[in-house]
Amino acid sequence: MSTTGRENDAGLVDELDRSHRAEEAAVAGGQTVGDHPAGSPTPAVVTTGPVDDARRPRRRRPVGSLAVSALSVTVFLCGWQLAAVFGWINPLFTSSPTGIGEALVELVREGELTEHLVASGRLFGLGFALSVVFALPAGILLGWYSRLAAVFDPFLQTLYVAPRIALIPVIFTWFGVGLQSQVVIVFITAFFPLLINTVSGVRAIDPSLLRVARSFMARDRDVFWTLALPSALPFIVSGLRLSMGMALIGVVVAEFFTGNVGLGALITTAGLSLQTDVAFVGVLVVTAFALLLNALLTRLEARVSAWKVVP
Repeated sequence: MSTTGRENDAGLVDELDRSHRAEEAAVAGGQTVGDHPAGSPTPAVVTTGPVDDARRPRRRRPVGSLAVSALSVTVFLCGWQLAAVFGWINPLFTSSPTGIGEALVELVREGELTEHLVASGRLFGLGFALSVVFALPAGILLGWYSRLAAVFDPFLQTLYVAPRIALIPVIFTWFGVGLQSQVVIVFITAFFPLLINTVSGVRAIDPSLLRVARSFMARDRDVFWTLALPSALPFIVSGLRLSMGMALIGVVVAEFFTGNVGLGALITTAGLSLQTDVAFVGVLVVTAFALLLNALLTRLEARVSAWKVVP
């Protein structure tokens, strides 16, 4: 090879080396090299597989918000207790945190609270289960068959807007004063939230997906199981959560009017006899039970919301 050829080769090597160093300097400085940002992967290494769960950003619990909430509750309870101790409020009508705690311990020790809990739990279970058994299939049928919905819609709309508490005297006339009337009261209060959410969920099928299914000659049964039911599932769980809250209200209302035992009866009897601390115990137990069920159904609702069929 001639001297001129070797000099050209050496110059080419030097040019490539300078270019490589310039690219490294651009990458270090965050500049753009060619058509791609510095440091970005080339299209050859782009993956289409599922993202590892470990790489997904995790939601952090709002520690500051929880601390503020806990502090506000503590300040409220301390202020309530101090107001009762110094006589700024009448404990006969408002009680105090320590008085409520003592009443709770006394009710648990005597077994009275357990008796009321069992009675209310049985009533809640019967009424809520009955509402699910009837509202869920009725909502699916009314949401799937528009003509059937047109037949029953006037009656359902009338019953929905009617104040159901006003029907309690009629329920007493039909079913008497006892467990049957209590279950019916819980049933009618919990029925409509689940029914309406189920109907809305079944009708929430995306029209484009429905057209695609029809274009492939899909049968109604296949469309229902593959499109309608998955689309309705988040709505159904949301309806269960709302129906559960209404069922608890129905339990308390039913026991207000007809119960000799149960948390509603405990609250009524204690309030009429000016046992405010005992009445607050009943209210707190109902509230705790409602919060527990609501938390469980809220987590379930968050899980099934990802199952909704989207185009």
